[in-house]
Amino acid sequence: MSFYDSLGRASIIGLHIVSGTLVGGVMGYGVDRWLGTSPWGLLFFLLLGIIAGFRNAWKDARRVMQESAEGQADKSEGQKRS
Repeated sequence: MSFYDSLGRASIIGLHIVSGTLVGGVMGYGVDRWLGTSPWGLLFFLLLGIIAGFRNAWKDARRVMQESAEGQADKSEGQKRS
């Protein structure tokens, strides 16, 4: 895996956390304005967005770790054949 590929994947993981939080906050703010339930809608959807962001980041991190482990296994298998 190249440096730029790793950098891109790390950036995506960070964006998952930020975007989930922002989307949850905006949705919560909208619900509070619509229903007049301030601050409960904001708190609920903000928490939901944070959880979703970390869940997506966790899934991406696991995928990267699996691909890295598979790449190293393939590399060591190739060296054994030589």
